[in-house]
This record gives sequence, C-alpha cells and structure tokens, in this order.
Amino acid sequence: IIVTEELRAVLNDKSSSLQERLLAADALVQLGKFDKTVIETHTGAFENEDNIVRQMSATSLGKLQKADQTVIGALIRSLQDEDHYVRKESAISLGRLGIAQKEVIEALTRTLEDKEYAVRWGAADALIKLGKEDKTVIDALIKALKDPWSQVGNTLGDIWKEKTDTELLEYLKHPLSGYRIAAAYALAYKQTISQETVDEIIRLKDTEKRPWVRLGAWKAYELLPDSLKRGKNK
Repeated sequence: IIVTEELRAVLNDKSSSLQERLLAADALVQLGKFDKTVIETHTGAFENEDNIVRQMSATSLGKLQKADQTVIGALIRSLQDEDHYVRKESAISLGRLGIAQKEVIEALTRTLEDKEYAVRWGAADALIKLGKEDKTVIDALIKALKDPWSQVGNTLGDIWKEKTDTELLEYLKHPLSGYRIAAAYALAYKQTISQETVDEIIRLKDTEKRPWVRLGAWKAYELLPDSLKRGKNK
C-alpha cells in the first residue's frame, strides 16, 4: 500500500519529469493498480516527440489486465508511428491484450506490409495470440507466409494438419519458405502419417534439385518420429 501511494504521488506530481511519471505508471500497471490517470499518462505520451517515451507507453499498455477503446484506439494509431520500435511494441501489445476486434485484426493485417521486419514479426505474433480459430485471423496468418521472415509456420502447421498428405506434400514444394515450413509442421502434427508420405519426404530431401523444396522436406523429416526415420534408414 505504501509503495502504491508513493508511485501515485510521483504520477500526480506535475513537477516530476514525464519519464518519471511513465515509470511510475508502468509500475502501477504491473501491480494491477492502474486507473484513469495511469491510462491517460500512457496514451497521452504517444504525442511526445521522444520515441523512447512513446515506446515505453506502447509496451506498458500491453501489460494492462483489461483495456477499453481508448487504449485500443491509441495502440492502433501508434501502428503508424514514424519509429519502427514504437510500431512493433504497439503491435505486440495489441496481441497481449487479446481483444480480437475487427478494427484490431484489420490494423494488424495492414501492418504485415510494414517495411520493417521487426514490425511485421510483431504483427504476426499478435495475430497468432488473437486466436487461430478465427477465419479472419487465419487468412491474415496465411498472408504472413509470404514474408520470408515470417514466424507463423508452427501455428499454421497445427491448423493445416487436417489437410491431406497430398496437399501438404505439394506445399512442401511451394516457392515461398513460409508455406514449406507450415506444411512440415502440419505433417509432424498429424496423428498418423502414411509410409508413402514418409517415403516422399525422404525422396524430396535427398534428390530434389530445387533448394527450397529440399529445405521444406528436411524440416518435415526432422520433425518426424525417430521410429519412422530409423525405419527408412535401415
């Protein structure tokens, strides 16, 4: 209680620097003692010219136990910030808050086109957290596969495990690496996998001339149970 009161004193002291007030606000968020003043301090900081200040606010808002439209709106707007670290932290925070509103999904999907890899990664990570059962989210994740630096292959693999072996083997040959990795994970997640499919994975990894196909096949092979690998290497 004493610590909370001291933090609020710093937060409400107009003579305190903005950085001091932000640190106090962040501490209160982590303690679960946030209120309107805490939120206004963070959302208002997005107007500050210091990119470090804006980044601090974007990160802290993602730690809230609940968020209203003021917070959501501020984070969506900051996805357009001139500083890519602010954009990345804003995307990650939207994912942490777990509010899969249409406006949030649309904003994050647009952010998948950001020129900076770190921002695209943050948007993809947020979309994963917002729910792989939502068709709009799944469509956005598939879109993220076009990015060579995408990290959504694991998640999509869990979704694509319902596809047939034939479909997944075709994805292993896809020219975009994200599709190959997602297919590899999907094959690994299947409860059962035919010997014919195992044979084809081994053939692709050993004899395929196209390097991207070999890479996808190797990934799939590495994820296979050891018993299947040993069975075909005898």
